[in-house]
This record gives sequence, structure tokens and C-alpha cells, in this order.
Amino acid sequence: MSKHKRVSYWSLDSNDALNEYQSNRDGLTSSEALARLKEYGANKVKKQKKTSPLSLFLNQLKNPIILILLAATGISAATGDVIYSLIIVAIILTSLILSFIQEFRAGNALEKLRNMIQIKSTVLRDGKSVDIPSDSIVPGDIVLLSAGSLIPADGLVLESDDFLVNQSIFTGESYPTEKKPEAVAEDTSLAERINCVYMGTSVSSGTSTILITQTGATTEFGGIAMQLSLRPPDTEFERGVHHKATIIASQYESAEWLDQIPIPVAAEAVTDRLASKAYKIIIKGKDSMRKLI
Repeated sequence: MSKHKRVSYWSLDSNDALNEYQSNRDGLTSSEALARLKEYGANKVKKQKKTSPLSLFLNQLKNPIILILLAATGISAATGDVIYSLIIVAIILTSLILSFIQEFRAGNALEKLRNMIQIKSTVLRDGKSVDIPSDSIVPGDIVLLSAGSLIPADGLVLESDDFLVNQSIFTGESYPTEKKPEAVAEDTSLAERINCVYMGTSVSSGTSTILITQTGATTEFGGIAMQLSLRPPDTEFERGVHHKATIIASQYESAEWLDQIPIPVAAEAVTDRLASKAYKIIIKGKDSMRKLI
């Protein structure tokens, strides 16, 4: 099987799947498993470079609206409106802290996902049952599961006996799902693939023999972990603020920009209660800066 080939393995029966992944019911040989480990890599989610809490906090300053509010703070302080400048500073700090907490929690959630799969699994190698680190599992491995087992990679059920799996991490279902070796249609959704198991889920009861089909970052679990490592997309409000901030920045070429600033931009960046105060700050700042310029 090619490293980059994606197969709808849930639509294959057991024998066809074994042929597709060049395996058999006795498992891989030790030499073949080692070769596949070199080809596919370790069965673990790729770690992103860890950002320090300080760097994560400072990254929040890249938001254009934060820079605009900082400019308003400077204008307010220069015109003697200390109270108003302190109010805006408080707003900025609140925004920075909330954004920092959101990203920090996402990073911690990713780390917890990784820790969940640092276990050992029982596989068939050279026709014998052996326990190996889960990160050494490769596509084509035959894994033996029983009640309490944490499923180490995505796989196809070859045999099962009263086999129930808790896959609420993907489906949100409160009850375990029965898994059995029955092929399903190629367009079947993840939740309805009764012959598939996924990394990070667990066995509630029964026993099963599965064929490993996807490992590491190519698993469904790995996809979730990768999404958690990304910065959440901007909201519609944030995109609008960034756009307006860009327009303002393009008008900073001369003193005439003071008469062109759309004052409501600043008001949108604060709460309704403080919007009028921000409005007054920039109006006063215009007059003061016009005199300086």
C-alpha cells in the first residue's frame, strides 16, 4: 500500500482489506513492521513547536484594533484625559487576556489529546501476541482489543464478540456503539461506520481483532489535534474591524487624515457603555493633534 494512498477501507470486506494493506490474520513480520515504521513514521500526533505563555500573550498585540486603541490612549494621555486613557487601557488588557486564555486552553487541550494515546497495545507480530508501545504501530498491524483498551489507531474490525466502543469524542453519543465486521457503503458517515474504530476511543465491553488502516496525523483523532493547534478563525466582527483598521492606516499620510477618521470605528471596539467615551477621546485628540501638526 502506498504511503499517500487514501482508501475507503470501511467499504471493503475483511479479506479485501487485508490484501489492500498487504497483511494477514497472523500479523506482520518484525522486519516488515520495522520497514513500515520507517516509511509511515511513528504513530503519534506531530507536536507543534511550543509557544511560551509570554510569546502567546504578546502575539495578541498584532490585532490592528488593539493598535488603534493604543493610539487613542496616547492621544487621551497627551490631552490630559487620564481617566479616559485608563479606561481604554483596561479595555485593551481585558481583550488581550481573553484572547490569551482562549489560545492557551486550546494548546492545553491538544496536549491532553496527545497524552491520551501514550500507551501500549497488544499486536500480532510473527504470528505471536506481543505488547508494544502504541507509537510503534503501523498500517497493516493486527491489534487485539478487549474491555478497557484504548484504541491506538484507526482500524477495521476483522472479528468481534459483543464488541462495544465509546466513540463520544467524535459523535457525542452517550451510549457505546456496537462494532461488527460488516462492510458499509463508501459514502457512509463516520458515526455510522459500524466496522471501524478510531484512535482515542475506548472499548466498553467485548473483544475484537482489528486491522490498522491509519496511524498518527492521518487518523481522525490526529485531524482534531491538528485543528486545535491552529488559531481559531476570526469572527465576522473581527474581520470587519481589521478591514476598517487597514483603511484608517492607509490614510495616515498627512494631517488631513484627522478629518477623515470614521469615529464609529473606535466605538465598535469597546462596550456600549464606554463607546461614547471613546468617541469623545478621539474628537479631542483630533483638535489637539491638529494644533501640533
